[in-house]
Amino acid sequence: ARQSGWQVVQVPQAHLWHAGVRPDYRPKPYVTYYMTRNLFLLLSARQAGFLPWFDATLQTVRTLISWSIKPQWRTQRDHRDAMWRGVSDFLRKRWGALST
Repeated sequence: ARQSGWQVVQVPQAHLWHAGVRPDYRPKPYVTYYMTRNLFLLLSARQAGFLPWFDATLQTVRTLISWSIKPQWRTQRDHRDAMWRGVSDFLRKRWGALST
């Protein structure tokens, strides 16, 4: 922002909260798809180093395993499939809207 000519200021007294997200919010599987695919797309576009790639990959694999084998997470199969598809579409360089 500063490089674009914006003045950057800090206001320690300021408070920020995220309005509109309810405690019972349950995102749809397409949100999982885009979050997964676009995370890896961002890492690629920013030419991220080893550690961010390692962390993102580890977290994705961990989540996929949990959603696949842990009994309490088996209800997340739609999200598991969406996450797999997000990884797959990233690797295939498929951008744009999720096709059905």
